[in-house]
Amino acid sequence: MKEEQDREQQVAFALRQGKSETPRFEIVRRMQIGEATFCRRKQKFDGLGPR
Repeated sequence: MKEEQDREQQVAFALRQGKSETPRFEIVRRMQIGEATFCRRKQKFDGLGPR
């Protein structure tokens, strides 16, 4: 359960960074994920969360 919560927080952090001026390659490098993974998570989770 803790690992899942940590991953959700990482996804949320990455998406917030993606909405800012941070370049995508920098986010991918920091999160140590592939660019395809970032794009897939963005597509899946971008509309979720508080507005």
